[in-house]
Amino acid sequence: MKKLLILLIPFFAINLFAKEINISSISLNDKETLTIDKNNKYRYSPLKSFDNNDETVFAFKPQFGYVYRIHFDINYSIDEIKIKAGYFDKKYYSQNHRIKKITLIFNDGKFDPRLSKAKYSFTLEDEMKEQSLKFPKTECNEIWVCVDEIYKSQKYNDVCISELSFFNAEEKYKTQIRPNSYGMSEYKYDSNGNLIEEHLRADHINYVIKYTTNSSGTLEGYATYYDYEDE
Repeated sequence: MKKLLILLIPFFAINLFAKEINISSISLNDKETLTIDKNNKYRYSPLKSFDNNDETVFAFKPQFGYVYRIHFDINYSIDEIKIKAGYFDKKYYSQNHRIKKITLIFNDGKFDPRLSKAKYSFTLEDEMKEQSLKFPKTECNEIWVCVDEIYKSQKYNDVCISELSFFNAEEKYKTQIRPNSYGMSEYKYDSNGNLIEEHLRADHINYVIKYTTNSSGTLEGYATYYDYEDE
């Protein structure tokens, strides 16, 4: 089965001054993992778990083992992850599966992560609240998220994650979606040397980001993503 690599949601902001953690890509176990809305292809994208919005979710079909891998641009120190497991809407919370047992596997790029000693499992409460997953400080550039058991849904056959956030020494990282700049990237700048556009074409991955700077001085990018079915 072909793996589906999803890089972007339609918009993201880059705060150059906050403590940031940059996600360069997310790999799903396979392309059948993601729940698809026929009217909105990316409605349930895994990137919805990083948009600071409880009303959006990453939704996927029930499966056990690794669901998705989160890739960072460099190694980061992480000692806690907070998760909002489930659809955080009272109407839909019990109507979708919720994660009961979860395993996180951390990789620093030096070995097969499945052999990693930095592997931690947790049991979540079946409550609509943010829950903390704490572990020894770990340096990593990749996290494998594995589902081991679920609380059963009353209606729909989807597992949902509303939000994931990363911490080090009780300080929360500001999560940014920042795609890898491969050798195939093309950049455009204005007459003042400001980045205004990025275009990447590589191995069935195509996206264009148009950049602007808002009134507060924050660089913002509006991304258009294409996969090989759109070409």
